[in-house]
Amino acid sequence: MNSRDEQLSKAEELFIEAFEERKDQRSTEYKRGVMAALINHFAGIGIGDNCLYKAGTAEFDAFDAGLSEGHRIWRAYLSTVSFRGEPEEEMRDATHSKLRMVR
Repeated sequence: MNSRDEQLSKAEELFIEAFEERKDQRSTEYKRGVMAALINHFAGIGIGDNCLYKAGTAEFDAFDAGLSEGHRIWRAYLSTVSFRGEPEEEMRDATHSKLRMVR
């Protein structure tokens, strides 16, 4: 994935897949947490840039739980990525995005 649009599209694709498969309902705050984690991994956009909630509130707790789910979805995605051809580039780009956030 080379462009920011492609990175964000992949994050959105995984987000949609995650919630299409589920029959249970999740709050908007939870879903925003999932998407924030995926955007962070794919496009390197900071999680704090997507958090609208004050620590200590129920909304923040739901967002934080969504972050955990988003990270789990990311790890599951990485386990399916091949190390040959385009998927390798996709993984490398995503991993580099994550490393930029850690530094």
